[in-house]
Amino acid sequence: METMTKRERIRNVLEGKPVDRTPVGFWLHFPEEMHHGEKAIEAHLDFMKATDTDILKIMNENILYDGNTKIERLGDISKFRGFSRKDAIFQDQMEIIKRIADKAKGEYPIMSTIHGLIASAFHETGFAGNYTSMGYQLTLFCRERPAEMKKVFRTVAETLMEFSDCSLEAGAEGIFYAALGGERNFFTDEEFEEFVAPYEKMVYDHIKKTTDFNVLHICKSNIDFNRYKDLHPAIVNWGIYGNDFSVI
Repeated sequence: METMTKRERIRNVLEGKPVDRTPVGFWLHFPEEMHHGEKAIEAHLDFMKATDTDILKIMNENILYDGNTKIERLGDISKFRGFSRKDAIFQDQMEIIKRIADKAKGEYPIMSTIHGLIASAFHETGFAGNYTSMGYQLTLFCRERPAEMKKVFRTVAETLMEFSDCSLEAGAEGIFYAALGGERNFFTDEEFEEFVAPYEKMVYDHIKKTTDFNVLHICKSNIDFNRYKDLHPAIVNWGIYGNDFSVI
């Protein structure tokens, strides 16, 4: 018989204390008509009622781009920009988090989804759904315009730190940070250390200072997991398909 609440179960895991059972969480992207507003709020709460898992992870379809800009050539790099709580994509996501947190009434530990450094830069190119080519394009940008891309990644990192703060202010208790860029077929080890690691660490260190309920999700396949060893997340999660990596 379960003796702990969902919140107690997660708290004990984070603190290294015994639990009555292993906490469970899973999630999915909802249909497009449930990405925003009241439909998004209902979809999350209905999903939790139907699955009764331990963690309420709030999806983030308000991905960090303006919906108009296209960045595909070297001459477009200057179009990358930062976002803040003044922007609609921040405000819309904060409203979703706040209303879900209010309606959940403390029953579930709530995580906010944040797309990481490379994922956010990729989405800002305006070519969502075409990561195979445009993700690699970011690598080429770094090789051709290294100084400019370091400024871009710093700007994205600053955006993500503010976005994390806004998520917690709105009612999330934890952050689910989805990282891209660890694929061996994009950045070399040296490029990752130069262009990605410093800014990813900047963001993740900030997240850890504001909440101990943090999950590092490592996306995609063919990942060099050593690239993430310096982040020290509370919980780590990765794509099991396409990665021959075991916890044993």
